[in-house]
Amino acid sequence: MKLKFKKVNCNICGSNKSEVIRESNCGNVSEKDIRNIFSYEELSIPKGKNFCSGIVKCRNCGLVYMNPQFSGVESLYMDSVDRFYMHTSPGRKSTFERDIRKINKLLPKKGKLLDIACATGLLMEMAKKQGWGAEGIELSNWAVNLARKKNLKVHDKKLEGIRFKNNSFDAITMFGIIEHVPDPSSFLKEVKRIVKKGGLVVITIPTGNFLLEKVLKRDYYTLQHLTYFTPETFNLLLKKEGFKIIKFNRYFRYMKLREVIRWSRKSKYYKLLKTAKSSSGL
Repeated sequence: MKLKFKKVNCNICGSNKSEVIRESNCGNVSEKDIRNIFSYEELSIPKGKNFCSGIVKCRNCGLVYMNPQFSGVESLYMDSVDRFYMHTSPGRKSTFERDIRKINKLLPKKGKLLDIACATGLLMEMAKKQGWGAEGIELSNWAVNLARKKNLKVHDKKLEGIRFKNNSFDAITMFGIIEHVPDPSSFLKEVKRIVKKGGLVVITIPTGNFLLEKVLKRDYYTLQHLTYFTPETFNLLLKKEGFKIIKFNRYFRYMKLREVIRWSRKSKYYKLLKTAKSSSGL
């Protein structure tokens, strides 16, 4: 599969002036490698196979993003199968149950909730149990089919292709999606159009001070993430699109012990640790 790359400007300020943080290593990317990455298998890909396009930092506002970026990503998400997600379902259910309770405190009068990138519909299930009318958006055919088997209403198109009416939803949740979107600014414009005045938009992002990049080096960057926000740059984007920020908190997800063990054994760092112990005779 040959990816088509194109140069882009900063999504916040529009500047084309940037400094390179990391050079591209996407020279010859095979279809198998790409599908592994978009099926969330990058932790099990052999060393040297975690491909990434060039990463740059805007000289004007500080936004870090992939440049050049590639087109046609939607088809890759449509074909993706994230079986590891199923193993983490118990912890995710507990997390989403907590999240909905927090939303209830801010919006006591329950109405319609939209979960963007809803996967198999776990958050929607928790929302419906607590009195919300819920529907979702998901591109993965595998996840959509699983969600619909639970009689959940899921749209299998991109947000802008659904054409919701203005002020359609009281609450919109976007957990781990905005960093995957080619044009976050336009995406948030559409979100603002369909949320009711006085409604709530809940967004999670992998922010970092790039500590992971320092510790794990190349593995922090991936073809899946097109933008790498910090709290400062994400605040700039939200203000640019007219959102009023209520809270900006650290977000964590519950994990059952067996999930942690599964994740650890899946990670290549676990394998490297085992190799190191074996070599040292431990």
